Amino acid sequence: MYEVLAVLAYLLDSVPSNVDWQVRTAELLSAFPAVDGIDVASMGLVPARLDEPIWSRRRGDVGPVSP
Repeated sequence: MYEVLAVLAYLLDSVPSNVDWQVRTAELLSAFPAVDGIDVASMGLVPARLDEPIWSRRRGDVGPVSP
């Protein structure tokens, strides 16, 4: 699941928009509760990966995204 979200974040970063999808998604995943053994780790997400630059980019940020 993480890989799909990362690809979406990368693609959406190249589309002009006023929506900070990457930031909002990272906030949602950070707040995701562990319920019956289902947590962000079961989706293939190591919480530290939310600190990667793609998840903190906001509209108007300049500079390329590292692949």
